[in-house]
Amino acid sequence: MRRGSPYKLTAMANNNREQVMAFKKWLLIGLVLITPALGPAQAQEGDIYRMPPPSGPYLIGRTAYQWIDESRPEVHTEDDEDFRELLVEVWYPAEPEEGAEVGLYLEEAMGNLFEQMFGLSADQMDAIQSNAYPDAPVSDEQPSYPVVIFDPGFSAAPRQYSVILEELASHGYIVFSPSHPYVTTLTVFLDGRVIEPLSQNRLQTLWAPIDLYDAEFTEVWVPDVQFVITQVEALNSDNPLFAGKLDLERMGLVGHSMGARTISEVCLLEDRCKAAVNLDGSYSALVELAFDKPYMTILADRGVEEFVNTFEHSLEALERDFYVLMIP
Repeated sequence: MRRGSPYKLTAMANNNREQVMAFKKWLLIGLVLITPALGPAQAQEGDIYRMPPPSGPYLIGRTAYQWIDESRPEVHTEDDEDFRELLVEVWYPAEPEEGAEVGLYLEEAMGNLFEQMFGLSADQMDAIQSNAYPDAPVSDEQPSYPVVIFDPGFSAAPRQYSVILEELASHGYIVFSPSHPYVTTLTVFLDGRVIEPLSQNRLQTLWAPIDLYDAEFTEVWVPDVQFVITQVEALNSDNPLFAGKLDLERMGLVGHSMGARTISEVCLLEDRCKAAVNLDGSYSALVELAFDKPYMTILADRGVEEFVNTFEHSLEALERDFYVLMIP
């Protein structure tokens, strides 16, 4: 860690050197996730918003996929023939062709929504350029790259985390991030369909008497992420862009808030997950059992004592390294 860093890293469990070394790269993810640029963009003179430049050596590509899970009916609609459909966006190390131009930060529909939600000018939001080149070829610098599945917080869309996800891609990670339609603030599918979130009242009615967050978590979000992992495996076999480029033996899950709770559960259930990072998220009951993979949680230092008191028995049951990154 750099000298003078304000961040504190605590190893809650440290079983052997091999495990620590295996987890080192995931420390990078944890540090990236607490960059100060967590908002949509940086304000410059004249109220022009610009995306901060990533710090890694790679240029960045961005693409998206629209996947249907025909094994799961869509529970948020009344159409019996409607199956669960996801929009999954991808950020990755790229080698853009000469003359290629970066894409925009947001879809137009999202710019309008941000104006309503945050009072930001839709015209300005729609004009913000990202640092990512649409559909650019994957960089040949490495034969393959580690994979990250990033799950957003409740109602948040992947594009709202562009700064974080571009940063990860610039350091050599291929990052897949799903929307969760009917809960995500706005899902803009590749075919032009726009799915708005259901109201809180409708969600509560849908899941009653179960708590809507518990129900969405168990019945929708966890299966969503598991489905994404399966689709990512398929991409590595025959996809023109990613075939052979995905190092599935180095797949980690990262999540924020509700997404952090989700990836914690998925990583416990899935052998395909090799490590996990929890950014300001809660924990499911299953995570209180023995967790056998490297795990990091990031939280403000004022919450550490409560965290340790709550999960002391869980920490004792851990079978691999556990890290807490505290932010003063």
